[in-house]
Amino acid sequence: MRMFMIAALVVVLAGCVGRVDSPAPEAISEEEPFFAPDFSLANPEGTPVRLSHHRGRWVILNFWATWCAPCVAEMPVLETLAVERAETHTLIGINMREDKDVVAAFAEEHGLSFRLLVDPPDSLVLDYGVVGLPQTLIISPEGEIVWRQFGPIDREAFGTTLDSLISG
Repeated sequence: MRMFMIAALVVVLAGCVGRVDSPAPEAISEEEPFFAPDFSLANPEGTPVRLSHHRGRWVILNFWATWCAPCVAEMPVLETLAVERAETHTLIGINMREDKDVVAAFAEEHGLSFRLLVDPPDSLVLDYGVVGLPQTLIISPEGEIVWRQFGPIDREAFGTTLDSLISG
């Protein structure tokens, strides 16, 4: 099991490449709902945040790192979405394996106001199938993962996706 976890982390670290075009999102099966595993992670200040506390709202979950060029490139898009959709959505960024001070400095430098969490355990990375960065998921108010994309998101296409899921 330990070798599998190490191999998975190597894949995660190798997954962030300089590619900034957006691949097609992965289809989520409507026949087999997959509910987002609950977790509690701390923000850079040490305050814990539990995913299940956001039940009843749409959640955008983004796995990222400061060393990942596509992750950094999509941060302005995520910040805009977080502000524009604050009434209906919660945006949570989960940083991969960086010191909390690095994450806090990055957030300040880039003017990020959405929730950033640090230090996810290997089990969480495996539970969410993080195989590359960035990875973005949309979780319904009921807690079901209804959409996932590997690679950076496009603001217009992502907004259309959010709208169709909400109205769907």
